[in-house]
Amino acid sequence: MQALGELIGVHRLLDEVINSRLFWFVVGVVFSLITMALKVYFTNKNANKKLFLENVTVERGKWREQFRDEVASFSALASKHYYAVRDLDDGLAYRKFVSDIHELNQLRVKVRLRLNPRENIDSYDTKLVRTMKRVILQLEISRYDHLDRELIRIERCAQNILKNEWDKSKLEAITGKMEKSRNK
Repeated sequence: MQALGELIGVHRLLDEVINSRLFWFVVGVVFSLITMALKVYFTNKNANKKLFLENVTVERGKWREQFRDEVASFSALASKHYYAVRDLDDGLAYRKFVSDIHELNQLRVKVRLRLNPRENIDSYDTKLVRTMKRVILQLEISRYDHLDRELIRIERCAQNILKNEWDKSKLEAITGKMEKSRNK
């Protein structure tokens, strides 16, 4: 019986606490603190994610611009070399080639390292690097009959790579999520 009396006493005490304004004030404050803490946590998490995505977008923009400049410089130098040597005899043409080969190879390697071409023979990055190598070989042996076609192939491959990178950046900006794989 004494246990039942204690239980009723505890029940009344609990009822008084629940009905008191102080209890509801404390519950409100605790709930508000938890809500604010969760809001700060998720806001901070989203802000960090947004900042990361913005930095990636900026870096991808720089990547596209540098890639565009390197490919354009390669094509311009190859064309310039062709127009400089097309009417020269083979000996003079080769001397001019020797002076241009270093820069052509340097640009080709920069592009290759920027792309990290895959094993897939049909990818634009692999086609671009192979075509750049063919242009250098054509200039080396003074065979210019397909040079224009090779330079156009370089432009088309570069355009496709740039378009794919742009589409990927645009999709990430819209969805707010990083693209997982590179599609070329």
